[in-house]
Amino acid sequence: MLILQRYIAYMGSLPEGEYSASSHHSQIINQIVDPSFASQALIRSYKRSFNGFSAYLSQVEKEKLTRIAGVISLFPCQTSQLQTTRSWDFIGLSTTTERRPTIESEIIVGVIDSGIWPESDSFSDEGFSPIPTKWKGACDGGKDFVCNKKIIGARSYSVENKELSARDTHGHGTHVASIVAGNEVRDANYYGIANGIARGGVSSARLAIYKVCDPDCPDTNILSAFDQAIADGVDIISISINHNYPVELTFDPIAIGAFHAIEKGILTVNSAGNNGPSLSSIDSYAPWMLAVGASSIDRKIVDKLLLENGVTLVGDAINTFPLSGEALVYGKEVTSNCSEADARNCLQRCLESSLVDQKIILCDQEPNLEAVKTAGALGCIFASRLNVSMVMPFPAIALTRNDLNMEILAAYSPIGSPLKFSIQSGTSMACPHVADIAAFVKSFHPEWSPSAIKSALMTTAWELTSHYSEAKFTYGSRHINPLKAISPGLVYETYVEDYLRIWCNILRGPGSMIPIDVNCPVQLTPREINYPSMAAQVEVRNSYSVSFPRTVTNVGRANSTYVASIKGDLSKLRISVEPNILHFVSLNQKMNFVVTIRGKGMRPLRIKRMSVLWTDGTHNVRSPIVVCTMKSSYGEKTLTPSRVHITFVVLMVVVNSFVLIAPHLLFHCKLI
Repeated sequence: MLILQRYIAYMGSLPEGEYSASSHHSQIINQIVDPSFASQALIRSYKRSFNGFSAYLSQVEKEKLTRIAGVISLFPCQTSQLQTTRSWDFIGLSTTTERRPTIESEIIVGVIDSGIWPESDSFSDEGFSPIPTKWKGACDGGKDFVCNKKIIGARSYSVENKELSARDTHGHGTHVASIVAGNEVRDANYYGIANGIARGGVSSARLAIYKVCDPDCPDTNILSAFDQAIADGVDIISISINHNYPVELTFDPIAIGAFHAIEKGILTVNSAGNNGPSLSSIDSYAPWMLAVGASSIDRKIVDKLLLENGVTLVGDAINTFPLSGEALVYGKEVTSNCSEADARNCLQRCLESSLVDQKIILCDQEPNLEAVKTAGALGCIFASRLNVSMVMPFPAIALTRNDLNMEILAAYSPIGSPLKFSIQSGTSMACPHVADIAAFVKSFHPEWSPSAIKSALMTTAWELTSHYSEAKFTYGSRHINPLKAISPGLVYETYVEDYLRIWCNILRGPGSMIPIDVNCPVQLTPREINYPSMAAQVEVRNSYSVSFPRTVTNVGRANSTYVASIKGDLSKLRISVEPNILHFVSLNQKMNFVVTIRGKGMRPLRIKRMSVLWTDGTHNVRSPIVVCTMKSSYGEKTLTPSRVHITFVVLMVVVNSFVLIAPHLLFHCKLI
C-alpha cells in the first residue's frame, strides 16, 4: 500500500515579472507524481506573498522533489499547538493613558489562531469609523459569520474537505483577539472572580482573523494564513502558536511566514512556548520575529484548604463550588490494581469508584480531572509546577512551588466555556499583549520600521530581579514597559538585507532565496547583525575576545549626548565600549560603536549576563549581553566554530503565567 504524507515545499520569494505560481506548482507535481493522482496531490499553492506549495507525496516522490530546481526546503507538514481586567493597568496602559485613537483605528492586527466568536461584546463596532481604505482582505468566515468595522476580515483553513468557518469553537482565538483589540466591557468576570473592565490594549484597532487551528494547527494552514495576511495588508501579526520544540528556520512555517512579513514591513509577534527555564528551551528564535515569554502580574487567584487538624494550605484555584466537611483521601489509598506510583498520580485506570465517591482526592501531580470527576470525587487537590489555567465545573486546588501562576480574564467562545469570559495563562496570553503594545508604539510612530519598534520594546524594558537559580535563563530583555517604549531615545534598526546575509551561508545555491546581488561576507557571524542584544558562545576554559559592532539611530532629541556604562556580572571579564560617548546633532542621525568582551577560564555550561546602558540623562537604552559556554553531547569537548552550524536562539524561558518579556539573542550550536 502506497503511504502518502503531507509535505510543504518552500520556494522563497515570488519571482518578479509575469509568473503563475499555481501553474508552476502544478507542473512540478506532474513531473513527480503519477498522472492519475496529480490533480489530487496538490493541497494548496502559496502565491500571494511568497512562493511554495503543499502536497500529498510518497517517499519516492518526496526524493524527486528535493532535486527540483527552485525548491529551498521540503519538510513534512506537522501540527503546532495553541500555547483581561487587571493586566493592562499593571503594565502601565490605563484607561487614562494618552492615545492616538485616529491613528490606532488605522492599525490592522492579524490574529492567526483558532478563530473568533464575532458576537462577543468585545468585538462590537459601535462608534467605529469606516474600514481603512488600505485593507485588501475579505470576510470569508463561513455560514452565519458576519464581519463588521471591528472584525474587518476573517478566513479559515483546513487540510480536510469540510465546511470552513472562522468561528471559534475552542475559545483560545477569541481570548487572544480580545486581548489584542477588544472593546471595553464592564463587569466582566468569571463566576464573580476578577471582576472589572475587560479591554484590549489598543481597543480602536481593527482585527483580521485567520483560523488555522481546530484544535491542532497544521503547518500548511499556518503558511496559508501568512500568505493571505501579508497580501491583505495587516500591520502586525499576532500568533500564539508553536511546535513545542525548536524547528530549523527553513522548516519552520512561522519563521518563513514572518520573514516574508518583515519584507513588507509587518512585525510578527510569536509566543516563545511554555518550556524551561533552561538554555535553548524556547521555540521561537528567528531574529526577524519578536518572541514573547511570560512573567507575572500583581494579582493571584487562590483558594484555601482547611484541614481537620487546623492546618491551612493555600493553592492556585479558580473555585466557585465551595465544599465543607468532606473526607480527604490520597490517590494511593483508593486503588487495588495499580502500582503505587500510578496510584499516587491518580491515573484513570487506578481509581476505584467505590473508594473515591463523594470524597476529595489528593494526587501527586495534575490528573485527568474529567476522569476523577467521573469516578465520583467531589473535588481534587494536586501538586504542580505547571500553569493551572483550566476550566471545569469541578472544585480543584493546585499546590504549586511556583509563585508565578497569574491568570488573565478575557472574552471566550461560549462553546469552549459556559460564560462569556474565561481565565487563561501562559505565553499565549503574553503574546497578544506585546502585539498590542507594538501597535500602541506604532500609533505614535507610524513611520517606524518593525525593527525600530522591536528595539524600542526591548531596550526600554523594566529591570527584573529574582532569587531563582534559573533567573539568568528567564529574563530575556526583561519586562515590557509601553510608556517608555514610545520614547526610547535610540533604536537599533535591522534591515531585511541583514537577515538575508545571516542566511547566506545556509541557503546559497541554486534556487536559493538569496538574491544574487546580496553580498555574503565569508566571515559573517550572527554577532554582526545590528540587533538590540549581544551574545556569544565561547570555548570552555580558554581565553576569548569577542566584538559586537552596532549602529544606533537617534529618535529622541537633537543635540543630545549619550554615555555608555556596563552593568551586571563582570567577574573575570574586561568589557570596553568604543567610543563610549556619542554626540548627536540631529534626529535620525546614526552613529556606530563596538562592544568588546575579553575573558578566560569559563567552565562548561556557564553563563554571564550583563548589559550595556546608553543614557543622556532622560533616556536609558539598555541592551542585554550574554557570554556562555556549552558542552558537547560527546563529553567535555566543546564545539568549535569550524564544526558547528550556527542558528539563532533566543535566551529566554517562560515562567508559567503572564505578562511580558521581550527577547534577546543567543547562539545555539549543534554538530553538522
